[in-house]
Amino acid sequence: MEAFKELAAGEGICIAHSDKIYSNAGEQNFDKLLEKLRGHLPKARVVACFCEGMTVRGILMAMRRKHLVGEFLLVGSDGWADRYDVTDGYQQEAAGGITIKLKSAYIPWFDDYYLALQPDDNTRNPWFTEFWQHRFQCRLKGRAQENTKYNRTCNSRESLRQQYAQDTKMGFVINAIYSMAYGLHTMQQKVCPGYQGLCDAMRPIDGRKLLEFLMRTNFTGVSGETIRFDQNGDSPGRYEIMNFKRLGGDGVDQYSYIHVGSWDQGGLRMDDEEIWTNASTIIQSVCSEPCQKAQIKVIRKGEVSCCWTCTPCKDNEFVFDEYTCRACDLGAWPTDDLT
Repeated sequence: MEAFKELAAGEGICIAHSDKIYSNAGEQNFDKLLEKLRGHLPKARVVACFCEGMTVRGILMAMRRKHLVGEFLLVGSDGWADRYDVTDGYQQEAAGGITIKLKSAYIPWFDDYYLALQPDDNTRNPWFTEFWQHRFQCRLKGRAQENTKYNRTCNSRESLRQQYAQDTKMGFVINAIYSMAYGLHTMQQKVCPGYQGLCDAMRPIDGRKLLEFLMRTNFTGVSGETIRFDQNGDSPGRYEIMNFKRLGGDGVDQYSYIHVGSWDQGGLRMDDEEIWTNASTIIQSVCSEPCQKAQIKVIRKGEVSCCWTCTPCKDNEFVFDEYTCRACDLGAWPTDDLT
């Protein structure tokens, strides 16, 4: 969060107020948070939430309780992404929200592999029997890992296709496994040249040395992207930017996440027209409005530079700069424009 504040300041973006709240905070705490934002900063309408999806849902629920639908535009991090469990039942409150999600392509071959798995032919995985029983709440009789807490016996009708949806981050999981495999392979070739398997030099494996090889890993990922790591151990960021929109159709309100932009090492690409389609005005979010003629800005105590109160100069004073009134010389009077 502190890094975000620093980068925002560098881009001339003013954060009028920041706060913290736990995802499991009670309704009263979420209500107080919105009361603070609405009462103290009535013109600041954009709320950037670096938080998990259920925290966003807590804010949406509070917006309904406090009758603040349309008062705030939420900008969410990848904890929200394109999750419908965040917005379900609170679509009106979430409408217009902008979120980011990690860019990860769909992996068709994983579905083919996973959905064909059966307890009888996946014996290489020692945990699959346990998973199967837990997934279908049944017992596999005669197995060494038979779970007797389930009364129902598993049969041929169980299928992994039931209520299945590939996790949107599956590509990251697969690439992480490949990264570890490539790192271990390179380390084995270097430390145990001409040796099959682990030699004595790798028993036990030195984690610090393995990390060195992992940091030098460079390969083509499962979706064709280049996988490598920088000095901090981070791979190149790739994000999709989503807009939660109300879509008209057949007289029934429908809501969906629409792709409106992306960000990667090549920079930011945004479709502003898609975001503001059907919007009458572009939302403005400010802490304070510009001062009128003959007024100066007085920064509120303890506030940031974009939050001020407009104060008029006295009759014998003129506007020296946007923050200062100065008295005219004895016998002089300000001009009409108070300069």
